[in-house]
Amino acid sequence: MVVGLLVVLLAQLPVIRSLLDGDVEIGLVGVVLTIMVGSLGHVVGVVVATATTATLMRGMEEDDHLSAGEAYRGTFARIGDLLTALLRAVLFVGLLVVSIVGIPWGVRQLVRYQLLAPVVALERVGGQRALDRSSELVRGHWFPVAGVMLLLNGVVFLVNALAGLLLLVLLSGVPLWAFSIIVTVFASLVVPYASIGTVRLYGDALARRHAIEAAGEREPVG
Repeated sequence: MVVGLLVVLLAQLPVIRSLLDGDVEIGLVGVVLTIMVGSLGHVVGVVVATATTATLMRGMEEDDHLSAGEAYRGTFARIGDLLTALLRAVLFVGLLVVSIVGIPWGVRQLVRYQLLAPVVALERVGGQRALDRSSELVRGHWFPVAGVMLLLNGVVFLVNALAGLLLLVLLSGVPLWAFSIIVTVFASLVVPYASIGTVRLYGDALARRHAIEAAGEREPVG
């Protein structure tokens, strides 16, 4: 609903309105607008879904089977920590990318921050501490983490793109705001599967970290 509202507001801007008026039905401009606004919702949705999935999987591991409602309540109790850490990550990576010369470091940090959600949910830290902890867990295994996250997000993007095109054909007569809501809801159905993969990555990274500490080995670099 938030995505639909944002699309409606942006569609009132003169430049976007003129482009939309030139399209038949929803059109390419409407699809692009929906994808752009939906991407913002997708980022927040992925973080919330991954934190909730982490809570559910921890409960299963400890034989404490939480309901989805209980897991979401736990996530929203820490929503401030989640969004603060996410905003810090987006701003820092964004500034590095915008600087052009900082793009390699931006990509490096983007991967290092991928375990942000399970760290906040399971270790109960937020803000910069959550980002530092995520970076610490990824360090030394950057390429495997990057590969898995690229695969997971690539599958989600592909499914979303195909769903958007299919829905465009089936729902060409609906208002743009309704189309945006439907596409966003459909896209959210595949997010939990990527979230499970992210939580498994966190578990593997945590196990490696504990093994290194127990063996007294040097911390890997990377």
